[in-house]
Amino acid sequence: MYKHSGVDGESMTEDVCDAAVRYATALGDLLPRG
Repeated sequence: MYKHSGVDGESMTEDVCDAAVRYATALGDLLPRG
């Protein structure tokens, strides 16, 4: 996780990206096609 001082938008974008990666990983585990 990167920390940008005074840039909330950037921080939120990183949180969304991190969540998307976790979501994609979870889907990869559930779906038969790795």
